[in-house]
Amino acid sequence: MSIVAVAVVLLFAAAVTVAYKLTRDDEPAATASAASTAGGGGGEKRLRLTAPATVGSWKKASSQELADKLSAAGTVTLIDEPFAAQYDNGGITAAIWGGTGKDIRFDSAQELFTAFVKGALTITPGTPGTTSPVDPGLIGGQAYCVAITGSGAGSSACLWFADQLTVGFVFTGGEPDAAGGYVKEMLSGLVTFG
Repeated sequence: MSIVAVAVVLLFAAAVTVAYKLTRDDEPAATASAASTAGGGGGEKRLRLTAPATVGSWKKASSQELADKLSAAGTVTLIDEPFAAQYDNGGITAAIWGGTGKDIRFDSAQELFTAFVKGALTITPGTPGTTSPVDPGLIGGQAYCVAITGSGAGSSACLWFADQLTVGFVFTGGEPDAAGGYVKEMLSGLVTFG
């Protein structure tokens, strides 16, 4: 591993640790208690993942081939209840994979992101660039994206997570710089409270 790669990993770990310490106490209770894609029992409400026909300007794809490949990669071992879907938006494809898991925590961010990018490279081969934090919007939690170069089409991998819940995105055919906006738009329709 090159010195630059080690420095990027260490810088990412430091940024995640600082972000965790800064957001831990003022995070909304709903995000902190998210735990199940099946919803809570006994009237308890939780964040859960859904795959509606449309999410903003994105439409659920008739083929779920890339989402299936991303699921088959199975590199995120902290997932207990997996979730997968694929959406299209004017020539841009989003393969989505995530789910719930009792061991998904803010302090596991580096492990989650590294594992997810490894899985993303199975469907869009290339070289990951520099990891950047992105705004997840009103849903809260934390999100990071990385551009993947050398794949022939604009590609990026992004990961959002909250306590016990994560969603990863692989975008192909779009501008990597736009990935953060795609994540913010899609999270509001994929992650629901109920």
